[in-house]
Formats: sequence, structure tokens, C-alpha cells
Amino acid sequence: MQGVISSTTSLHESLVSSGVSLPNVTDALSVLYEDIVRELEEMFPPPSEALGHDERQAMWDHAMTTLGDATIGLLVDTFHLPAKETREHWNAISAAIGSVLITVADLAVQHPQIVKIAVGVLLMELVAPLIIRPLLQLVGFGALGPVKGSFAAWAQSVFWGGKVEANSVFAVLQKAGMVL
Repeated sequence: MQGVISSTTSLHESLVSSGVSLPNVTDALSVLYEDIVRELEEMFPPPSEALGHDERQAMWDHAMTTLGDATIGLLVDTFHLPAKETREHWNAISAAIGSVLITVADLAVQHPQIVKIAVGVLLMELVAPLIIRPLLQLVGFGALGPVKGSFAAWAQSVFWGGKVEANSVFAVLQKAGMVL
């Protein structure tokens, strides 16, 4: 999982250092993925016709190749990221997530209760760095403390002043901003 987080972080840093607007990337990927997702939905059978391990792996590989080629093409052609580095990040992310998803699918067929636990853990690992961290940074909870001029700095000065109590809402958010 650390490899997924590391590759995702590196890809994010590449976009930011290239001066790319992240909302523009998100919008472009949303448009790009609409047709691909429709195609993939038609390929995958309903749960009542569950595939075996080899078939699941082949479909995952096809889906990631299709999504990867489209995503890398967009990031390279539209946002001018380096092709080799972008492909390396995609391959690392795709392989790690694929390994987890195929294992979870195999477990779901053999042990449906275990899959609930595995999915919960996976979501917690992904949600923190990919969603919570950017949200905290957006409102000004930075790695070194509240960012000057941000909402977090304003909230601290208005509601807590110079004395932020341990375990207060602000302290918890700030710790998360520094740790995640």
C-alpha cells in the first residue's frame, strides 16, 4: 500500500511542479473515463456470474491497460508530463491496486465476510492520503502548522488564539494535516 501512496504522491507532485491545475486534470479525466467505464461495464459479468481467478486477472489487466493508455496519453499530451515517469507511476499504482483487488475478489468468492474487513482497511488506507490530506491542505492545515492567511490560521486566531488545547477539534485537524 505504501507503494501506491508513494506513486500517487509523486504523480501529484509532478502535476503541481508542472504548473498543472488539478481541477483541470480531474475534469479531463472525468470526460475521458466516461466512455471507458461504459465499455468496461459491458465486459464485466454481473455478480451472479462470478469469474474465476484467471478470468478476473485477465479482465483487470485489460481494464488497467485501457485506462492507463488513456490516462497517460492525456497527462502527457495535454498536461505535458514526462511519458516515462508518468507510465512508471501508473504501472506501480495499477499493479499494487490490482493485486489487492484480485485478492479481495478471490476472498469474496471463498470467504464473503472477510472481504468486508479487507475493503474497510483498504478504504481507510486510501482515503486518508488521497482525500483527507488535500482537504486539510485546502483549508490551511499544512505539514508545519496552520498556513499563514488560510482559513485554518483565521479559525485558530478567532476561536483558539495562542492556546490550542490538546485533543480539541483544531488540534486533531492540525495533527492530521501534519501527519498525513
